[in-house]
Amino acid sequence: MIHWNHKRIIESLRKSSKSLGHYPSVRETKPTLYQACCRYFGSFNKAKVAASLGINYRKHHILKTTSRIPKEDLAYVIGAVRGDGYCRIRKSSERSSGEITLKVINKDFAKEFADQLEKWSGIKPTFSKKGKEYFVTLSSIDAARIIKGINIKDLANSHRKKVKANFLRGLYDSDGGVIGTNLNKRRVACRWIHFSNNDKKIIGATSKALNDFGIKYKIRSRIHSGFGSKRLQYELLIFGLENFKKFLKNIGFSISYKNDKLKEIISSYGKH
Repeated sequence: MIHWNHKRIIESLRKSSKSLGHYPSVRETKPTLYQACCRYFGSFNKAKVAASLGINYRKHHILKTTSRIPKEDLAYVIGAVRGDGYCRIRKSSERSSGEITLKVINKDFAKEFADQLEKWSGIKPTFSKKGKEYFVTLSSIDAARIIKGINIKDLANSHRKKVKANFLRGLYDSDGGVIGTNLNKRRVACRWIHFSNNDKKIIGATSKALNDFGIKYKIRSRIHSGFGSKRLQYELLIFGLENFKKFLKNIGFSISYKNDKLKEIISSYGKH
């Protein structure tokens, strides 16, 4: 066990800086050393100043004023974030940071999210793959604050149909899908588009936007979602050829296999 004091902390920081070839950041510092800096000097940066090391001032990604206006790209990002993604803000005595992240196994979805995220923010997000999962991350507290500050009702009530459509597409890319079985057998064929979420506000916004496109649906609730969750979940189901056509024309999916399945289902009606 290391017995820390002012001298040992300064020596450790200088040694770390020499080894790294630059001034160490919080992420590059062992938790025990970081905690010692805060305990003996009041903060990590104050300890670095005492060690005659420079402070790494992180470049803040400030978005343009127009980025705060709900447009098509922002609507898609929010839809996806409300599904498979997440947005969080972290605060500490050192600094505050924001992060928007999507972790999925479908490359089409990850690429579309990355493209829309960059188009909206003007900042290129990181895109990586670990195992079978794709990760898209944008580090910007300004972007995170905007995402958290948008009311999804404003997207569902937007007078611009493209905003509503992109919001729905982000949601359906995340938590939606298409079912089509026994398509060549009329009496036993199963065809529907589904969307599931446990947030009543999201279900309400989704319903409102679908209504505006003239798409009819049914809502049911269930407790067992199939993923081990015991929370009450709402499922929104779309049936019927005309509704399928409207969904494909106005909303669609960014994920190719979902779009292809929907087209297959629509074409199957002509076979009977």
